[in-house]
Amino acid sequence: MIEDPSKAIKEDSIVEFELKWSLPKEEENKENEDFPVFDDFRLANAKYLRFDFEKEAGKKVLLTQDFTLGKGGIFWDGSYTLIKYFLSEVHPSLNPEKTSVLELGAGTALPGIVLGLLNYEVVITDLKKLMPFVQKNVSLNIKPNSEAEQRVTCKELEWGNEEHFAGIKQTRFDIILGSELIYIEESFDDLVRTLLRYSDMNTRIIITYKIRLVELVERFFKKFEEVFSREAIPTEVITRFHPNPKQYLAVAKLKPEAAQRFKALADS
Repeated sequence: MIEDPSKAIKEDSIVEFELKWSLPKEEENKENEDFPVFDDFRLANAKYLRFDFEKEAGKKVLLTQDFTLGKGGIFWDGSYTLIKYFLSEVHPSLNPEKTSVLELGAGTALPGIVLGLLNYEVVITDLKKLMPFVQKNVSLNIKPNSEAEQRVTCKELEWGNEEHFAGIKQTRFDIILGSELIYIEESFDDLVRTLLRYSDMNTRIIITYKIRLVELVERFFKKFEEVFSREAIPTEVITRFHPNPKQYLAVAKLKPEAAQRFKALADS
């Protein structure tokens, strides 16, 4: 048995994740969409990606990808923006060992893994078909029998599913994270219901997204803002962590006037 499965991976199968912070001369007069760093699928064919979190978490994070699992099986830049923002703007004011985190629609699970390495109490969730994949990425980075392993849990969670709610022992979290969740309109009600299920007045929700269809995003936030107040993070802040100006990030909390009425509905 290999104690550290990452050591069995050949170096030539690993792509180092990096971002370019300015356009090369030959790209300056082109539209932003032509610049490769803005292409969501530019790294989709890499079997493994490695991220340098030595400074923040004392470790490089290794993720595998599996395109056969669909969009949930590949890395999305929004998850990188999310964790970099969190580490810079949120983490310094928190005590990780006393802070619970829920990651929704985790996919490759980069944010949850990094926070696990920092000893947050983390529950990483996604659909049933993705759970072996999520668990594999966790196992590539978190050593067996370590303190981090005791604090990181992977759970199946289909949004709005009461049976899955019952499988997660926590009834609320301090932090809820999600990246690239706003793309299937049929899931919006269940996503908001799930956020309500695990929120109280002190919960901070942090999400990243792209506006691929304006009307779709507007419809989501119309539902979302019935119960949550949303602060849009300025582009100049987001581009400190990722150069794509078309990434968006929001921080939200449960509205005081909606808390009692909608929390009762979520728990019913």
